[in-house]
Amino acid sequence: MLPEQSLVTDQAFYVVVFFVMAYLYILIKKTVLRKVEVIDFLLLSSVAIFPAIFVLFQDFTLLVANSIGIRSPFILMFAGLFLVLFWLVHRLCERLMSAELRCRTLVQELALSNKRNEDLIIKLEQC
Repeated sequence: MLPEQSLVTDQAFYVVVFFVMAYLYILIKKTVLRKVEVIDFLLLSSVAIFPAIFVLFQDFTLLVANSIGIRSPFILMFAGLFLVLFWLVHRLCERLMSAELRCRTLVQELALSNKRNEDLIIKLEQC
């Protein structure tokens, strides 16, 4: 399965393949159950797919690394993983800010509603 001059051992190859299959199975299951959005599925699955590409398609990764001028293709893999993780963190920050804004808006609406109710109660008591 692996080329003669492989960058990874057979054990590492099988561990990565098992991890990718198990992780993607869990992600697909959560996506089908709507616990994970589709865009999040794509981002999270790329965390497993990047190492799989580097292990399964070693000739391709060597070609890409050499064309860019990188000696070790694993540096390219880690750069890709950092890019994906930064994208995930950015997406989480956007969602957090959106949730905070919605929460603030709901609290303001609740305060206005309570004030209106108090004003109505005072008017009804005066009648």
